[in-house]
Amino acid sequence: MATTVYRYFGNEIEKIDQFNASFLYGDLIFSTFRAFGSLVPWWKHHIERLKCGASFLQVHPNWNLILHDLEDGKSKLVQHFHAHEWIGRPTLRKKENDLQLMFFAWEVPALQQSSQKLAVALSERKRVLPSEIKGGDYIIENQGKQWATEMGMDDILFWQGSEKKISETSSSNVFFVDDHEEILTPSTVDGNCLSGITRKQVIAMVKRLGLKVSEREICLTELGHFREAFLTNCGQFIRPVGQIDNSFFSSAHDNSLTNKLKKELNFCIHGSDV
Repeated sequence: MATTVYRYFGNEIEKIDQFNASFLYGDLIFSTFRAFGSLVPWWKHHIERLKCGASFLQVHPNWNLILHDLEDGKSKLVQHFHAHEWIGRPTLRKKENDLQLMFFAWEVPALQQSSQKLAVALSERKRVLPSEIKGGDYIIENQGKQWATEMGMDDILFWQGSEKKISETSSSNVFFVDDHEEILTPSTVDGNCLSGITRKQVIAMVKRLGLKVSEREICLTELGHFREAFLTNCGQFIRPVGQIDNSFFSSAHDNSLTNKLKKELNFCIHGSDV
């Protein structure tokens, strides 16, 4: 079934073709989130991401005006989707020396708390944007995921450099759990991967739970040393991974640490003020 995409632009909500070029490509930065009716988890963090992106584009607009339009767009989209779950993608496009706001959104089925585990392929790719910036055309990421799908996999995990350092998937950060229940995720220090909003929330949550978490370089040769793996993003939060290339994980098991973290994050989103 085709996805119906809406765009908030010029104080109006309009239906657009899902393959509209202004939705997919261009000299722009954006942030993506899943909303539950009027609940938009970590909204202020998405605003900060956009503000950081504006600086990266070397544009210094009237930020108070953009913030007003962002809040107005969110309010109108909340009314439009009522109590349904929806994906929002506020996007800032560089136009000469200013920024143009377009707020894309589409309804999605309710997020299922299932134990489905993902199968992930591998490919080389070097990330070109700073770790705090989400933007660009995502052509390589989209092509990589399409290639993985054609192979019967769910996503693509990128690596880079002669040491084959693990980076991120087409739209998610990746975490691993070793035999000592230490949680590891690739470092963002050298711009190796996006410093994702959900990634940050998971790291903070893990520390609150008294578990050990490390951000460091992780190489492909280490995959066989981990017992669990999971992906994080703001659209589906935590997703267990059952396979990466020829390595297999017990991430979807009922007693897995991945499932415990998934339930805890769900409580943080719905059971408290986020």
